[in-house]
Amino acid sequence: MVSSNHCTLLRVLVAAAFFISSQSLVVCYSTTTSSWSSRDPPFPRKLLTTNTCPSSPSLPAPSLPWSHAPFCPPPSNPNIGGEVPDDCVFIVTTFRASQGLSLVTTPDLASSIVSFLDDGFVSVRLRDHPSVSQRQQDTSTEKHDGRNGMGYTVKPLPGRGKGVLATRRFAKHETVMVDFPALLVRFDFLNSERFDPSAQRGMLERAVRRLPRETRDAIIGTDVVRDVIQTNAFGVEIEGVNHMALFLHGSRVNHGCRPNVFWRYSHRDMAMEMVALREIKPGDEIVHSYAPLGYTMQERQQTLEAWGFRCRCEMCSAPAGQIALSDRRRERMFEIHSTLGMAAESASLSKQRIDALVREAMGIIEVEELDPQLVAYHEVFARAYMSVGDVSSARSHVMAAEEKWVYYEGEEHSNIEQIKRLWEELDGLQEEVDEDDDDED
Repeated sequence: MVSSNHCTLLRVLVAAAFFISSQSLVVCYSTTTSSWSSRDPPFPRKLLTTNTCPSSPSLPAPSLPWSHAPFCPPPSNPNIGGEVPDDCVFIVTTFRASQGLSLVTTPDLASSIVSFLDDGFVSVRLRDHPSVSQRQQDTSTEKHDGRNGMGYTVKPLPGRGKGVLATRRFAKHETVMVDFPALLVRFDFLNSERFDPSAQRGMLERAVRRLPRETRDAIIGTDVVRDVIQTNAFGVEIEGVNHMALFLHGSRVNHGCRPNVFWRYSHRDMAMEMVALREIKPGDEIVHSYAPLGYTMQERQQTLEAWGFRCRCEMCSAPAGQIALSDRRRERMFEIHSTLGMAAESASLSKQRIDALVREAMGIIEVEELDPQLVAYHEVFARAYMSVGDVSSARSHVMAAEEKWVYYEGEEHSNIEQIKRLWEELDGLQEEVDEDDDDED
């Protein structure tokens, strides 16, 4: 399962390449052994200063914060990739109250997250969530029967492998789950020929094998680690570079074309949240969408071919007429987005026509339960109103767009700069309107 910024899994965009020489100097950070608070469960508060530079695979001693000496084998095909950096295996077994974390990434990128490994810097809201505090009392995913206060259970489901079932009611907007990555793998490591399949398999096996036992067992057999990553991981970024992140519970959440949760990831907390899109009742399966929201049935099925299955969820199993009606609404929604986008460039629509299209799009989004789409739609609504000089309406949609981005992606969302530019353009338009009013006076 890979992500999209709009509740999409397995959409890992190819970021601008981060070219550095494998011989370049690695910036070293300081960290420490854990000192624990009196909280139950304990979380590390401070770290004893020491060097974090990676060592060669031949060095037997670990280099803190890494629990084992970083493993940096020579590439199988050193002439492939030019200036692409070599990947190493980094392991810290004390991460998040000894869940552990393994990384397969470059030394520079590993160094860049050292400060985030300290559990004491995780926000209290995430750290104290029941899915975290209750899980620390029993780290085996197989033993979560829902009676320990977590609110969900992980169990086998007919025809769906393992899945996550709610064991209590969750209100709309309530955080259902907080989870931390157990494995982070640089996306280009998996898709490059710099390491042959045997070398890749060896590095991934090492990454999993040296995690704490219960974490290792939860990931499944090391002989299928690559398959597990490619089918159950989420796309996250480290310094703008795409990585695949595997979570012990979050990666068990199955696909649903009409999801009842969305997920967001905090780089600073190194934590994923799953939040209810609507009310979830006890016994409901917790699902999120592997395909971009708003797709028609045919588009969803084509996207899901990458996971090797054909979706038979309630939405895809509905009567043909109901599916066709939903598809028409979704196609119309995209038409409106395109029409308003072009109008924002050419000022070709009247305010009355913009009002009508905005109302129509909002109605479709509500009926189809596509609220996360509003992160993009409020922006195009705002620009359409700006094209006709309606500052008041534009301002309300810029505010709504910013609120939706923060809600669905967190304060570190990927559209911060775009929203900033939108505010600047709106302020400029306001000044023009004010000047025109002064001239009329």
